[in-house]
Formats: sequence, C-alpha cells, structure tokens
Amino acid sequence: MKTSAGANAVTGHYRLREDWLTFNAKTDTFTGTAPVGASSFGMTVTATDTSGLKATDSFTINVLGAPTVTQTSAETMTVGKSSSFSLPAHTFVDPQGSAMHCIAELASGGALPPWLQFNSTTLTFIGTPPTTVPASLSVEVIAKDTSGLTAADTFTIDMVGAHTTNSVGLVGVSGTTSSTVHG
Repeated sequence: MKTSAGANAVTGHYRLREDWLTFNAKTDTFTGTAPVGASSFGMTVTATDTSGLKATDSFTINVLGAPTVTQTSAETMTVGKSSSFSLPAHTFVDPQGSAMHCIAELASGGALPPWLQFNSTTLTFIGTPPTTVPASLSVEVIAKDTSGLTAADTFTIDMVGAHTTNSVGLVGVSGTTSSTVHG
C-alpha cells in the first residue's frame, strides 16, 4: 500500500495491481502505457483526511486501443493514363468502433505529388502519372481515431511505362528494361 499527501492534508491509499501504471504523489496523477491487448481493469482509491475521515471510489479504467491495419495494398498505375484505385473499406479497424479520419502522404512524410489526389472518405486515389514519374511511389495512408490514436499502411504504387535509369545510366522502360553495354 502506498500513500500520498496532497495540499489539503488528505492522504490517499491505493494499491497498484498493474505494473505498467504509476502514481505521482505530488500531482495525485496515475500514468502509464498499457500493454497491447489490455482492455480494462478495476481500481479502488481511498482518501483519508487528517481527522481520519475516509472516502473511497471504485472505478473501471478502459484502455483505448489504437486502430489497426487489417490488410496492406500494392497498386499499379499507368504513365499517361488517368486511373484510380481504392483501398478496401476495412483496411483500418478501430477496436472501439470510433470514427477515423485518413490522410495520405509520401512514405517519406512529404505531400503527394500534384497529379495524385486522395479522397479520405472513399480511400480512393486518382491521377494521371506524368512521363517523368519514378518507376514506383511509396505512399502512406494514416488513419486517426477520435482519441488521436493512429495506424498507418505503407505501400508501393508501381508505375507501368515509367522510364528508369539503370546503374550504368542507360534509360529503359519499367517492366521491360534491357540494355547492352559495349566496352
């Protein structure tokens, strides 16, 4: 059993059954990072003032789980042709059933190129890759629930018909690159 003394000379008694949970006696605050898979646990706190009067409160702490990615994507777009693809509706699942908002960006953290748009409601990408596009584009879609917890799906969009440069500087076409080096 542990004790804390607050500004009003009230002593609190509590028993911690969760090793990931700590109590700060100066701020009278419980903090901790729940392990993955934790859902809820009960706690009882008793406060005693200087005259010996006690107040007890029992409550349940519900641990919020972050959204999860249920499936990953691998997509293809064709250079010079308008195309679109949608991530499956259940790509992200929130264990509490909370609404989620999604954003898309490059996996490096930068903005999507101007030719590629993302509809966060339908999880749909649409665009016309230009001839200057790299052979692949690494994209990340991040889902954030109402508690601020997030999950991310990082995937590659392969660009059919994109020009590539091999290690000796010869230009080829993605998927059909072949070259001959004469010495």
